[in-house]
Amino acid sequence: MSPEVSHLWNDIKNKIYDTEPRSLGYPSDSLLSTYYSQDITKDEISAVQKFLDSKDIRSENTRLRKKVENGQPIYELLVASAIRPPTQTIEITGTDSAVDGVTLNVVFGDHSSDLTLVIPYLEKAKQYAANKNQVSMIEAYIESFQTGSIEVHKESQKHWIKDYGPSVETNIGFVESLRDPQGIRAEWEGLVAIVNKEKSKKFAEMVERSSEFIVKLPWNGVLAGFEAGERGPFEAKKFMKPDYTSLEGIASQFENREHRLKTLSVILLHVLSLCRHQSSQCMHLKSIFIITILILSSMMTSANPLGSRTSLSITV
Repeated sequence: MSPEVSHLWNDIKNKIYDTEPRSLGYPSDSLLSTYYSQDITKDEISAVQKFLDSKDIRSENTRLRKKVENGQPIYELLVASAIRPPTQTIEITGTDSAVDGVTLNVVFGDHSSDLTLVIPYLEKAKQYAANKNQVSMIEAYIESFQTGSIEVHKESQKHWIKDYGPSVETNIGFVESLRDPQGIRAEWEGLVAIVNKEKSKKFAEMVERSSEFIVKLPWNGVLAGFEAGERGPFEAKKFMKPDYTSLEGIASQFENREHRLKTLSVILLHVLSLCRHQSSQCMHLKSIFIITILILSSMMTSANPLGSRTSLSITV
C-alpha cells in the first residue's frame, strides 16, 4: 500500500467500520441524517419546517443545522447554490414551540464547488439541444443551480414534461426526498439515457390500446358485476394516457459527490453531441432493459403535479 493510500485509509477506516449510527433517521445516538446536524431534535426540525412553509421558503435543496452562539441557539438553513449572496437573517415566529424567537440564518452557497462544476457543461450542452423546449429546460437548470431557486427548477420540469419523444432523455437536480426522515429535503440525482425508438413504438401501441386492457381488469366489467366495459370503483373514469419511452441507460448518478456531478455533466454533453451528429450509433448501444417508473413528483415534495409524463427508465 502506497503512503498516499495508507494516509487516506487511516482517515476513513474507523468511519467505514463504525457501527453507530446504525441507519438513517432523525439525528440521535443510533440514527443519522446528513440533512441535519446531530444536535437538533425531531421537534425542532418540525417546528422550523412549519415556519419555512408559512413563509413559502422551499426546502428541497437545503440542509438544516443548529449552532450555539453566546449561549443562544441559532439555526442555519444551508441552500445549495453556486453563488453566495448575503446571508438572510429571519426571526422564527408562529410555530407555537420553543423555537419561536430564535434566529434563522438562510445561508446560500452550500455545495457551491460541486454546482460550479456542473454549470459550464450544461452551458455547452445547450448547443446540442434538439429544440427550444430543451434549451429552456437546460437554462432553467442552470439558473436554479446558480441561485438555489426551487421554483426555477419547477419550471425546468414543466419543459421536461412538454418534451415528448426526445432522442436523449435527461434530468438532473435535487429530486427524490426518500432519504429525508422529514420527507422534504431531496437528494441530488441525474440521468442520461438514449431512447430506443423501436421498443418505444411497442409501448406506444400498448398505451393507445390501454382502454381495451383496462376494461378487462378483474375489478371492471361483467365479472365484477358491472355492465360490459364499465369501470369499477378502483379505476378512473377517464384514463390519462402517459408518454411511455423505452430508454437505454447511459448514466444514472446519485449523491452530491464532486466527481459524480462532473462526470454526469460531461457524459450529458458527449451523448447529446453523439446523437445529434451520429444518430445511427445511438441505437447500437447494448440494451439492458428493466422497467422502472421515473417519478419526478418528489421534487417539490413529490413535485411533479405537472402532467402524466412517465418514462420507462434504466439504471446501469
